[in-house]
Amino acid sequence: MFERVKIANVIKVIGMQIFSASYIVFRKDAFAMRAQSLAATSQARLLLGPANVVRIDPTLVGPPIELDDYRRAMDELLPAVLASVAAHRDRVEEIFLKIKAERFVPVPWTE
Repeated sequence: MFERVKIANVIKVIGMQIFSASYIVFRKDAFAMRAQSLAATSQARLLLGPANVVRIDPTLVGPPIELDDYRRAMDELLPAVLASVAAHRDRVEEIFLKIKAERFVPVPWTE
């Protein structure tokens, strides 16, 4: 009997995971893109260190822009991005542009 209870619990967990996955598919566009963007930022922070990554999220208003609505994306996103970049200009300049980087010298390939 105890074995049946364990199997039932496993089936219940699998069912909950399927339900969660179907909800993600239902919310797929905005949710998946946001999750992918945050994952990429997290990976960059792991590789480069948090102090060497600046994430700029422009403030957007209105309903989400459809993926194939090029005109609306250009009309609304470009001004929002330009405003956000301008707002963070001093911070980015202080972190990345104040000190001249050393010249990159590639390591010779040896076998």
